[in-house]
Amino acid sequence: MMLSAQACSNLPASETPGEKPKSKDNRALVATAAYRLLESQTLVSSSTNRRPFVSYTFNMNSFAALLLVAAMVHSSTASVLIPTTYIKSNCNQTTTAASGEAGYIEWSAASANNAETCSLTLTADVGSMFRLTFTRFDLDRSGQTCVDTINIFDGPNVLGLSKTGGDVCIQPAGEITTLTNTVTVTFTQGSSDIDFLKFKLQYSVFRMAVVGMCTTGSDFKCDNNRCIKPDNKCDFRDDCGDNSDEATDSGANCTDFSDLGNTVSNFLSLGFAAIIGIVVGVLVLIILIIVLICVCCCNCCRKGNNQAV
Repeated sequence: MMLSAQACSNLPASETPGEKPKSKDNRALVATAAYRLLESQTLVSSSTNRRPFVSYTFNMNSFAALLLVAAMVHSSTASVLIPTTYIKSNCNQTTTAASGEAGYIEWSAASANNAETCSLTLTADVGSMFRLTFTRFDLDRSGQTCVDTINIFDGPNVLGLSKTGGDVCIQPAGEITTLTNTVTVTFTQGSSDIDFLKFKLQYSVFRMAVVGMCTTGSDFKCDNNRCIKPDNKCDFRDDCGDNSDEATDSGANCTDFSDLGNTVSNFLSLGFAAIIGIVVGVLVLIILIIVLICVCCCNCCRKGNNQAV
């Protein structure tokens, strides 16, 4: 299959593979959140009260994850597992969206496979719609010819409206939304390849508010008038589409970890020698406390033995 001229013109200069550090699908959001807080200090968010969620760079602040994870554990959604549905394991099948109405879609968790085509259809409650974004996209191509292709349809089968404009091997820009409560993802692997992590597709289910109100009382209303499950806010994923579910002010009222991040950054700025000195000092203090406890215990034992005699 040849790439169209328009597709070729939209080919980015350097493709970003996506969130590679999230190497396992069903890992707790604690790990995900810790990585996302390791962004470059030069990142600029679209709003000062919203946490950035794309374009991360890895720098020395990675050391801070050891301290940040402890704080993440207390987040109300930190222990929630994000489920992954594999197209290969559900080839040409229809399944319901995850109970939390949010998850990931991938090709396969197994080893390389031969050339084949599989479709997966996800369904949600009537009146719901899907929002999908790629967090990883690494489809193979040979020159201007697609080796692997993906197509996303708005509907229960491939007869629905293609949201990608056909079979593509270039990452679609922006989010993909459906008008129905079903979405069908068709993936064609053109040849056997050791890189089975072809793509990672994040999805969330939403409903539109009616007269400014969510039809389900417990749902969270986004700034863009979408309604999502309350468990999907403050989970370090943009489930609304405008990131309002991650806002730290009124509305989502998510915990702001920026102060903790600044404290850790200031600590790291002391320099390697100072950090080593502090760590050694703390270790010496701990050892002294342990020795003191042991001495006290020994003295108590001796007094007890003397009294027994």
